[in-house]
Amino acid sequence: MPNSKLLQLLPLALTRPIEFLDRVATSFEVRADRVNGKGAFGSGIYGVSEWEDAVSHLEAYIGPGSITSALAEPELAEIETEVHKRTEAKLGDAPFSLAHCSDKGLARFCYALIRATKPEVALETGVGFGVTSAFILKALEVNRRGILHSIDLPPLGRDADKFVGILIPEHLRERWNLHRGPTRRVLPRVLPEIGPVGLFLHDSLHTYRTMSDEFRTVMPYLKAGAILIADDIQDNAAFSEWVMENKPAFSAVIHEPDKNCLFGLAARHCPEAKDNVFARSI
Repeated sequence: MPNSKLLQLLPLALTRPIEFLDRVATSFEVRADRVNGKGAFGSGIYGVSEWEDAVSHLEAYIGPGSITSALAEPELAEIETEVHKRTEAKLGDAPFSLAHCSDKGLARFCYALIRATKPEVALETGVGFGVTSAFILKALEVNRRGILHSIDLPPLGRDADKFVGILIPEHLRERWNLHRGPTRRVLPRVLPEIGPVGLFLHDSLHTYRTMSDEFRTVMPYLKAGAILIADDIQDNAAFSEWVMENKPAFSAVIHEPDKNCLFGLAARHCPEAKDNVFARSI
């Protein structure tokens, strides 16, 4: 751990001892992935879908034109512009790296999925500056229904908590509930309280253990037909193993347009779905 991070971490041992232990555990977890090879998975094993193919196959599951039409909505262009303006205005003195900004392609896909599936409850782990959160909340506003629950433990940094979700416009926050803490501690507590989840997005710590734990924990709470999205899956086999074990009705892996990363997408089997619904295994 760099000395600067260590200096920020040590005071927590007295002021927030549980958070101190959580952050130390996170540091060891990241190192463990590097040592045991869990963090050297590589993207070659995945069959990566072209963006257009993934949209086409997903629409065969959700509904013809559902994603395409959502991606063309003026409200999507509005939130893109608003997030861009807030990025320029508010992140000049950010206490943690701009790498915590999500890929805009992933954010746009989340918007389209929320518009197409209209969930009552959306849940994300990892917020950062709130790019994807803002897109999801915009879609919920257009739907005129639904709540977003977000779980996040911000990176170390002066006033870091003030920057969590800073890119979310104020008028969208009435549908947002932020739960502070690590997902292994907060997720099991939050899930029984919020009801069936219609869309789940993993974008927190991208280690094998955290990703596997999140998928396993959230699975019983995903409603039939729910969408699961996992960002940055290229570094370990957690998403691949989850798909093979749970055999979702739909799954695909998509290359993020703005980053050299992959995100995984899956839909839980819906009993009402037609027999010829497209099913794909990575």
